[in-house]
Amino acid sequence: SLYDHIIVCLSGGKDSIAAYLRLVDMGVDKSKVEFWHHDVDGQEGSSLMDWAFMRDYCRQLGEELGIPMYFSWLEGGFEGEMLKDNAYRHPH
Repeated sequence: SLYDHIIVCLSGGKDSIAAYLRLVDMGVDKSKVEFWHHDVDGQEGSSLMDWAFMRDYCRQLGEELGIPMYFSWLEGGFEGEMLKDNAYRHPH
């Protein structure tokens, strides 16, 4: 294989799960696959965009399939980006 890591951006919906299943059908080495979910609301407790259960759902899906699960977010999340005033984007 040409790749050290194969990242599946996991929203938790049918499309990202289908993308993973397609990789399995293609015979991709599962040990190279990683799931990544972007917490749109960040880590500060906002619930503007993300479903409250989604982080735990993605974590459990990764555990069940034996795929490492990682999370990313912007400080302040989507709401913080919308409400910033003449400022650069928030860090990841």
